[in-house]
Amino acid sequence: MTIATASLSPNLVPVDSPLDLHPAVNRAAVVAWMRLARVYTKIDRRTADHLKAYGLSVAQFDVLAQVGAHEGITQRELADVLLVTKGNITQLLDRMTGSGLVERRPARVGRGNHLYLTPAGWTLYRQAVPSQEALVAECWSALAPEEIRSLDRSLRTLDRSLDAMPQLEPFAPHVTKQEVPSHG
Repeated sequence: MTIATASLSPNLVPVDSPLDLHPAVNRAAVVAWMRLARVYTKIDRRTADHLKAYGLSVAQFDVLAQVGAHEGITQRELADVLLVTKGNITQLLDRMTGSGLVERRPARVGRGNHLYLTPAGWTLYRQAVPSQEALVAECWSALAPEEIRSLDRSLRTLDRSLDAMPQLEPFAPHVTKQEVPSHG
């Protein structure tokens, strides 16, 4: 997919787009992926605006929600759950410990830290998490409960299949020697 095609609304993918030039491409999958990305971006923007009232970024909210739901989680486990690097978690936690929301406690055995909410963190958790859940529910209110369950099942299946896929090498379009322009 070209950058131009990826940036278009799923309804605006031209009929003669690069997708049509590759019969092996599942056009419906590409359009669904673009729509999913578009919906995610819209909800993420609403979330970011909503969380400003609590003095949180989306990333900070994710940390607050995960640590509150899994007290004693390690930094490594948190990074895995949030799909970010250990370095990113360290920076986030530095800010959140500095704000008095999260505390690190050294592991009793081995290396690493376990994470806990402070009393101020728990107060913010009890306010921000239900409010954010209500916002998400409102964003999804256009769908019937069965549609939401069906979408959830489909996304869970896709998520698991992606976990099972081998790591891909960086993509390079197939170019034959005859197609390479000479710079002579």
